[in-house]
Amino acid sequence: KMARAVSHVLRFDGAARGNPGHAAAGYVLSAINGGIHGGCGPEAVVAQGGVYLGRATNNEAEYRGLIYGLMAARDHRVGSVRVEGDSQLVLSQAQGLWRITKPHLRALRAEVLALTRVVHVAAWVWVPRAQNALADRLASEAIDVALSGLRKPGIMSASLIARGPEVRA
Repeated sequence: KMARAVSHVLRFDGAARGNPGHAAAGYVLSAINGGIHGGCGPEAVVAQGGVYLGRATNNEAEYRGLIYGLMAARDHRVGSVRVEGDSQLVLSQAQGLWRITKPHLRALRAEVLALTRVVHVAAWVWVPRAQNALADRLASEAIDVALSGLRKPGIMSASLIARGPEVRA
């Protein structure tokens, strides 16, 4: 079986103010070399978002960033992605390299695995936080917007997102 060419990169992040505390997830899905969507630079953003989660831990927020990013990849019919994030825990647990001791994180990993049956993950790559700045900013902005009561395009609450049956509130 031939290896699929990686057409997109997915960067994800999570933020929590307090642990647990006000939390949000951020993701950026980009086409590599302009991909099928064109674009001038080496990457063209296909989808991005910040999602306010309410009260959650930082690890839950990180997982949600990955989940929402994989959902975006699925919705854009992306065949193969390189996943990049600054959470060694989520990257390692998602691949099955590290044991998961907390049941709620096991449930989140199950959601990741279900999505990876639709979207092929060619590589899981840890990156320094500085290389994940946009996903980080989107997560932080989602908290700011939720706490201010204002609305901003691209920032939403998890309660507004249509989710599959495996996702718990």
